[in-house]
Amino acid sequence: SLKKTYTVHHHFIPCQNIKSVQVRHLSVTTSRAVMEPLRYLEISQRSSQKGKIMTRINHKQDRTLRRKTGLRQRNTSFLIICEGANTEPEYFRAFRLASASIKVIGKGMGTMPLVKEAISIRQYEEHLGKVYDQYWVVFDKDDYSDDDFNGAIRLASKGGFQVAYSNQAFEYWLLLHFNLYQGTIPRAKYADMLGKLIGQPYSKKSGAVTRIFPELRLRTNIAIRNARIVAGTFPGNNPAKEESSTTVYKLVEQIQKFK
Repeated sequence: SLKKTYTVHHHFIPCQNIKSVQVRHLSVTTSRAVMEPLRYLEISQRSSQKGKIMTRINHKQDRTLRRKTGLRQRNTSFLIICEGANTEPEYFRAFRLASASIKVIGKGMGTMPLVKEAISIRQYEEHLGKVYDQYWVVFDKDDYSDDDFNGAIRLASKGGFQVAYSNQAFEYWLLLHFNLYQGTIPRAKYADMLGKLIGQPYSKKSGAVTRIFPELRLRTNIAIRNARIVAGTFPGNNPAKEESSTTVYKLVEQIQKFK
């Protein structure tokens, strides 16, 4: 009789009348091989030194393995209704977020009419089954009366909206990306001031804010810091009288969490 030695898990087993079985990349030999066709191949061999050695090979590993899959988390969603038709919508749409989505609507109306329209839009969206995590309305003081401006802020709050207002205009928020400006600044000067800061004429036309947004984006934290300093100089109970100021930074802070 011929004796040969085969290696199974680094143990040496003397075998007689051997028969070789190839399983994947492991060569196993035994004189007593019992095949379970559906599940396993068991190989048992006695050794005078090691006793009984059992090797089990699963022929259907692919069926027993389970791929680990994580639960997909739903992105945070924003609904932002803006006074302007170009400037504000372009600014907020320019943010690229990893874990949030933003729907921006520019209406071309301000204060009370805008807030009422925003509430109607929210109700319509909810009727369609679309619910957002955060609701914001963005508008300016401009030439609206104090009562109208403050009343719009209160109405928005009652309607479930947070308010990102500017007194006097949204461009004041843009100016804060470059310097800390305090005190009354006629909004007629905003465009010239921004033009000098960005090195090109500033315009409210379509595409203007999109072109300068990369520079603004780099200065976002500066703008937030400056806006916070300005806000700290006012009591906050009469926004119509708090010129110049803006709460746009509060909305941008929320957006920044998902960049």
